[in-house]
Amino acid sequence: MSSFIINRGCMLFINLFLTIGLVSVILIIDGKLKKRSIKSPVISLVITSMLLLTFIRIINLNPWFILFGHLLFAFIFLIGVIVSVILIIRGKLKKESIRSSVIFLVSINLLLGMFILFDASHPTCYKYNDWLVLGSNIRTVQKRYGDFDRGEVTDNKAGCVAYYLYTDNGPIMPDYLPHYYYMRYDETGKIYEVYESVPPGA
Repeated sequence: MSSFIINRGCMLFINLFLTIGLVSVILIIDGKLKKRSIKSPVISLVITSMLLLTFIRIINLNPWFILFGHLLFAFIFLIGVIVSVILIIRGKLKKESIRSSVIFLVSINLLLGMFILFDASHPTCYKYNDWLVLGSNIRTVQKRYGDFDRGEVTDNKAGCVAYYLYTDNGPIMPDYLPHYYYMRYDETGKIYEVYESVPPGA
């Protein structure tokens, strides 16, 4: 019952952030078309996006929520790019200043680039950078991220250790099992594989 309430509460907050974000986008478009100040809705959109990303990541939600957050950000960035391009073309045709629209478009693309880069380097889990982990020594990873939640490292012996990620009790096909970030390493301690999974036999 408690997990159901928590999940419903999480969905409520996410829908609230989504609504505020969409309203901000509409106000930005309306303000640009009517040549009004869009400072407030832009600030609102940025703050809402940051709060949503922080909310999704801090409360350790399952992958369905993470995917939802990614799609939301992709939608917001896409809308921003489309609006910027339309305003640039409109400004060119009417010989109006397009400086603010160009700056906004460049900013949107920079933020999107950073988001894509983070996603590409953290494909298994947002907590751990796969680019840094793969090929690294298991002891180096332990110093960086802390002691392992499953398994122990034995020198000169291959093995597998893991960090706890989350327990899947989400609203969409939950398995109610703990999920871990597993790392396999060889005799020299070099990590050659990372993956997310539940404990063996679970």
